[in-house]
Amino acid sequence: MAAIGRFGPPVALMAVIYALSSRSDLDPGDGLRGDVLPVLAHLGLYALLFALTWRAVPRRPALAAAVALLYGVSDELHQSTVPGRDATAVDWRSTRRGSP
Repeated sequence: MAAIGRFGPPVALMAVIYALSSRSDLDPGDGLRGDVLPVLAHLGLYALLFALTWRAVPRRPALAAAVALLYGVSDELHQSTVPGRDATAVDWRSTRRGSP
């Protein structure tokens, strides 16, 4: 498999995650929806990133997990620079809603 076919999908997903993290208007609302939706979105996106990276580097799931984890950390750092967004280890609440 050519390198672009192997590494293109995880790199493209990283670009999508970066673009979404750059938006300050992604507010899922209050209540259960606001608490659960961001967590499910993060889990889904990073599980997909892990799967696509593992596909790119077969027989190296630890490397795929490390890439997804490190990209998640870098994404949180990036979010900390976006107005209206915050960076937390667990994305449960947004600072725009006045949560701690």
